[in-house]
Amino acid sequence: MKKSLIIGFIIVLLIVLIGFLKNDYKLIMTYTFYSTTILFVLGALLSFTYINSTLEQSPYYQHQEQEKKDNKSRIKWISFFFISALPSLVTYIAFYFIVQ
Repeated sequence: MKKSLIIGFIIVLLIVLIGFLKNDYKLIMTYTFYSTTILFVLGALLSFTYINSTLEQSPYYQHQEQEKKDNKSRIKWISFFFISALPSLVTYIAFYFIVQ
């Protein structure tokens, strides 16, 4: 959880640094919107694969241990992408109110 927040803050820091060097606040808003969208879409895609994999399980599935490990890994990546998107979302909202 901390790792995903740190990565999210690093992404935002790089975006803000590029925006300040170019002296363009709209660029910061655009890039933070894109990074938020990409991270949310990746998390949503993984959550759909998680839902789909749990729906297709049969009661006589032979490799349930491997499936449990895959599900734990998917949940970990889903939370990673959603939590990593939060700093970008907060930065986008902040710059939206600053610019307007």
